[in-house]
Amino acid sequence: MVGRWGVVTPFWGYPVSWARRCGQYLALLSALAVTSAALADMGASFYLQSPYRAVPALVLETDEQLAAAISALTTFPATLNPRLWNADGTFRQDVRERTLALVRSMFDRLAFPPETVRITDIDLLGSNISREWDEKGDLDVHVFLAAPASVAPADFEKLLSFYNRLTKLEQQGQITFNGVAVEVLFRGSRRPSEADEGGVPHFALWSQDPARVNRWFSMPGTIEDRFDRTDMQVKTKEVVGKYNALMVTYFADKPAFRCANFSDLLAQLRTYRSGEIVAAGQRSTGNLVYRLLHRLSMDVQEETDAAYRECTNIQWSLR
Repeated sequence: MVGRWGVVTPFWGYPVSWARRCGQYLALLSALAVTSAALADMGASFYLQSPYRAVPALVLETDEQLAAAISALTTFPATLNPRLWNADGTFRQDVRERTLALVRSMFDRLAFPPETVRITDIDLLGSNISREWDEKGDLDVHVFLAAPASVAPADFEKLLSFYNRLTKLEQQGQITFNGVAVEVLFRGSRRPSEADEGGVPHFALWSQDPARVNRWFSMPGTIEDRFDRTDMQVKTKEVVGKYNALMVTYFADKPAFRCANFSDLLAQLRTYRSGEIVAAGQRSTGNLVYRLLHRLSMDVQEETDAAYRECTNIQWSLR
């Protein structure tokens, strides 16, 4: 069977039950243990010892557990997150001051020559800028920069993308405002979803244009439900099947694994989510599936990224 994610394998295809599929993954783990022992003389088991991960982080939710997670994710709050917002829809002053101080500190670390690069806008986006937040949602702070005309836009974006990845690895969600994790992203230009007229709720915290400061764009309100819980369950299982299979294959022989399989999966997920948002909005099946994958017993996106980094490091190693 060829699935949506381009996988040719019979054991996660439908109508195989989720419980049976979990049993098959556990059997694969047992086989992995035997394989690791058999390869010990060749040194392959070296990469199953510290500082490397010893066992794959598999997602093994039952159908019932997955349905409960979907129900929880799609039961939306009636108000904005009170840890960030006042009852009248204004941003809390303590959070505002700390956000601006954090942005300034992170911008200063870039150490651009004076008067070359400047901050033009600081916007807040994501689930915590809407009535879709939950306990695992973070505060997305998007900082837009203007560079001199002599700097190629593509090169500038690459630099900022590298810096964003570096700070994410450094911070690891440990900066929190009243218990809400904060993620600051620097941009050289706006993506369509970040446009003022993009239809996605966001809040202009600061701007060089006084007319934008403390202003809502696409004020959060009643959003049409465009998702189907049954479809969410089917698509989540499909992605989890691909993810689990990649993990088991990787741990069976880490040095021989194609690391790009992990980055390919992440790219497929981002493309799928973006397309669904464009077609059906924030409460589309695709966007909610993407969010759900962050909230399972194993965070699919984070674990895939961690495996990609470990795989790349191993393949640069000598043994």
